[in-house]
Amino acid sequence: MKEGINTTMESVEERAKMQLLAIEMAYNIKIRNKDDVARIIAASSRDKSDVLMACSSISTWIARNGISGETVLPIDIVMQSMKAVNDIDRG
Repeated sequence: MKEGINTTMESVEERAKMQLLAIEMAYNIKIRNKDDVARIIAASSRDKSDVLMACSSISTWIARNGISGETVLPIDIVMQSMKAVNDIDRG
C-alpha cells in the first residue's frame, strides 16, 4: 500500500514540475529551486487540481512582480499559495 502512496506522490510532484516548466516557458524565466517548490506543492496537495491552483497562484505572483531571468521562488510565497489552495472547501 505504501508503494501506491509513493507512486501517487511522485505523480503529483511530476505534475508540479511540469506546471513550473510551463511557467518558465511562458515568462522566459528559470526557476532555480523548481525541484524544491515541486516537492512542497506535492507534499501539501490533495490531488492534481491543487497543483494546478497553486501553480496558477505562483504564475500570478511572478507576473505581478515582473520576475525575469533566473529566480528563486520565495518559499513563503509557495507556502501561502498552498495554504490558500488547502483553505478552499471542495466539500
